[in-house]
Amino acid sequence: MDAGSGGSVAIGHQALYSGTQNYQDVAIGYNAGRKVTGSSANNVFIGSAAGPSTAAAMSNQLYIHNAEGTPLIAGDFSAGTVTIDGILSATAKSFNIEHPLYKDKRLVHGSLEGPEHGIYIRGSIESKEYGCEIELPEYWDVMCEDYSVQLTPHGPYTVYIKEKQKDKVMIACTSKDYKFDYYVVGSRTDETLEVVQDG
Repeated sequence: MDAGSGGSVAIGHQALYSGTQNYQDVAIGYNAGRKVTGSSANNVFIGSAAGPSTAAAMSNQLYIHNAEGTPLIAGDFSAGTVTIDGILSATAKSFNIEHPLYKDKRLVHGSLEGPEHGIYIRGSIESKEYGCEIELPEYWDVMCEDYSVQLTPHGPYTVYIKEKQKDKVMIACTSKDYKFDYYVVGSRTDETLEVVQDG
């Protein structure tokens, strides 16, 4: 049904029923978008009670959920962003962007996949001492218990791991003046992945 002269559409008991005028909003579901007030415009609410948990004016927002508050799927049409409050599964994942060099083409890359949810850091270190440290982010030991380190020297010397700790990696080298690239990757402990599942 038409929810008002502002061109909004509401389907469901008290959908968009805030007592104020909304403009070009769409609400589908019981109480969907009910707490959107004032000069709200161009929003989409799908699901029972989908929308904010407190009365507020908003524009260009997407709520897909079956309750008030943080939605399972949220979007901002003006910013072109989508947020998923849960686990996303897909047969294949990729990004598709404008080609940075050729305006008439697109650049498409597939996502790297593996049997874990991983985190990584990488960088380069230049040192004039026989030993140095790779400092890990402060959140690292909370999110990751086990990690691997790859080192690539920039010269004819040997760079190696002296000791791995929760917050840093101790590095040693056969030369006193050296430079190397590092790549540290670990498996997240806050998310587990069942690799083989029943079909």
